[in-house]
Amino acid sequence: MADIRRATIADIEPILTMQRQIHAEHLAWDTTRWSTAQPMDGAYRGWLEHLMSNKDGGLALVASIAGQASGYLIAEVEEESTRHWSPRTIYLHDLFVIPESRRRGIARELMDQFLEWASQRHPWLAIRLITAARNDSARAFFQRLGFNASAVEMLREPI
Repeated sequence: MADIRRATIADIEPILTMQRQIHAEHLAWDTTRWSTAQPMDGAYRGWLEHLMSNKDGGLALVASIAGQASGYLIAEVEEESTRHWSPRTIYLHDLFVIPESRRRGIARELMDQFLEWASQRHPWLAIRLITAARNDSARAFFQRLGFNASAVEMLREPI
């Protein structure tokens, strides 16, 4: 079993290491959709620091096995966007478990704690997420937890 707790500033570097792994997996599926012009570390680090200091507006969890970070979850309340036709929701940004720790129930434990937090802090808000189109196992996992597809994002490669 993993130890799951709220992430602290001391967890930012291990989370960034895992974030690089999740980003690499997504790039392997689709470089156009998941590429960014600027490195993510700097912006991600600052965003995590802000999120960890705003306990009502978001949640950062880290899972550890024998003291080693093995997974994480990042979610935050996002305001309505009329530009993107999106209501105010809790947005699940990242859920990741390192490959060698997968299939042990860690993702489910992270989600259980996240869903408990969401139901206690923001019970009136829907939860939204995006997953890679090629990530069949993630889509099946989220469907088992009651998530349904509400939109299909489409992307055309540059000419």
